Amino acid sequence: MSITQMVSKTMRRMSAFLLFAIAIGMVWIAYLWRNGPLTPQESVAEVMSTFEILGPFAILLDVIIIIAILWGIRGAYKEQRKDG
Repeated sequence: MSITQMVSKTMRRMSAFLLFAIAIGMVWIAYLWRNGPLTPQESVAEVMSTFEILGPFAILLDVIIIIAILWGIRGAYKEQRKDG
């Protein structure tokens, strides 16, 4: 696999991850605004209350995200080694 193919594949994966993250954020905001749009201050208060609920699980979420990233790096490295 050439470097341009590897970069292209990586950029596609990064773009897909970014679009997925934006979609999750949009769904979250839509859920927070289910009774109508909120002011910026009210939106921040709602987001912070959600973070307070998720607080105990923050380490677990971090671990899951780090494992997913490392798994992707490992897969790319194995694929690169296989192609020589």
